[in-house]
Amino acid sequence: MREVKLALATCAVLLVGWTTAEPCGDKFLVIGHGKRSYRAVHPASILLYMKPGSGIAAAARELKLQTNLKQAGHLFDTVAAPARMDEALKSRSYDLILADLEDVHAVAEETRTLSRSPAIVPVIYKPSAGTLRRAEEQYGSVVTAPAEGQSQSFLVVIDDAMELRLERATAKSQ
Repeated sequence: MREVKLALATCAVLLVGWTTAEPCGDKFLVIGHGKRSYRAVHPASILLYMKPGSGIAAAARELKLQTNLKQAGHLFDTVAAPARMDEALKSRSYDLILADLEDVHAVAEETRTLSRSPAIVPVIYKPSAGTLRRAEEQYGSVVTAPAEGQSQSFLVVIDDAMELRLERATAKSQ
């Protein structure tokens, strides 16, 4: 009788502790869970235009923008003045420029004469629903802070912007 109780107890422990094996690999990565960090699908060369007093500086702090860009595998430079942006654009080719929504038109003017214009992704800090909707309609990709959901969700926006840029470049070359 003692052996039967021991066998039943062992079976009970095994059944209670039984779990299914979870798949591993980055294709099942959920952003913001565990200690894993997001890896960029399309690593980009990014220029951050962080004009003093603009919303992008607050957004960058809240999103830990520079740390997350680096961990995701993006290369980036940061400039704060229009003259510095002009110098950066002349010295290096960028895939994307992140700029405050209010500065997007000025940035577009700066890049108009470049042979390979970078995509411009507006950053909006604490947008109203109407402002966000209009910006998404006009620009397609928009980074917002505070981020809805995970703090790294802006990296997905950057990957989407890069995907669109690559599709347009492919279409032009054909």
